[in-house]
Amino acid sequence: MPELSVCGQTPLAMTQFSRTVDEENKLFRTRVVRNSSEEGGTRAWIIGLGSPVGDDRIGWDVVEQLRELLPPGVRVEETSDPLRVLDCPLGCELLIVIDACCGAGPPGSFHRFAWPDAQLMTQGGVSSHGVGLATALELGGLLGKLPPRIVVFAIEAASTEVNAELSRQVESALPAVVALVLTEIARENAMNDPPTLELLKTLAFLTPATDDELRLLIPATRCEQYPPGKMLFHEGQHIQQVYIVTTGTVALEINGPDHRPQRFQTVGSGELLGWTPILSSGPMTASARTLTDVQVVAIDGQTILKICENDPQFGFQFMRRIAAAIAARLSATRLQLLDVYGAEIPRSPVGGWL
Repeated sequence: MPELSVCGQTPLAMTQFSRTVDEENKLFRTRVVRNSSEEGGTRAWIIGLGSPVGDDRIGWDVVEQLRELLPPGVRVEETSDPLRVLDCPLGCELLIVIDACCGAGPPGSFHRFAWPDAQLMTQGGVSSHGVGLATALELGGLLGKLPPRIVVFAIEAASTEVNAELSRQVESALPAVVALVLTEIARENAMNDPPTLELLKTLAFLTPATDDELRLLIPATRCEQYPPGKMLFHEGQHIQQVYIVTTGTVALEINGPDHRPQRFQTVGSGELLGWTPILSSGPMTASARTLTDVQVVAIDGQTILKICENDPQFGFQFMRRIAAAIAARLSATRLQLLDVYGAEIPRSPVGGWL
């Protein structure tokens, strides 16, 4: 398997070893360890990726230890198939994958990656699990099957020999990795705290909603915080919420012909992100990446639509602001086209740009 460079130093590669076809059939499986989806929906999904081969089983052992430690709303399972990430539950906001790796540190050490990550993306297409995790995540992004936040924990393996036991070095890393996963879940729950009525009243996009209408929004609204470089959503992804930026700056990007993200607009405090859930049921037409520390208010799109139907005045003002945001987005796109094509952009028969 092609290797990837970690921190510009030693190479990292997912565990790889040879097996017969019969051994492959025995090793591959998917098993739900804990599913609390009925306890309020799946907000986070933890996947232990591995096999019963030496230290490659570390992902499974981590989720086994997590099974009784997690709050409601967290789905936990173990699998041998990286393509399992394409089956992300509806409404899930966070995916955590735990897997073994080798080559970038001593056995038992571990790494945390926030997807998309350039180091993981260079991993290549095959691994001990057939299709590589990086390939599966890239495919999931293209198909719009991934949640907004993805974290990968990779634990350095000492042995991937058939019939080998978990090594002492890797076993000693179990408590620390379990603690890190629990920290990620706690951070996710803190991000999902509902906003106050006073905060909603400061958001221009929600005026002239009454206090009673804003109170209806609170159960379907949460405050979220992101560090620089985080993805709010991906191009092609289906989401259920819209975002209003309260502080910070977010870049809007589209995939270019070479599949590299190209920025075409930045969005700041008070502006709207992701109107698609309100205007249609289609996928997102751009990706949103934080440039600074960002705070947003995420609101369920269907709840907003119901309030718009019940209060035409609020609905008119809200849709008017969405129209203004779309106009600004189109203007930014036109300027990008001018940079690329200059005077060769075709004009419409009635004047203006097509």
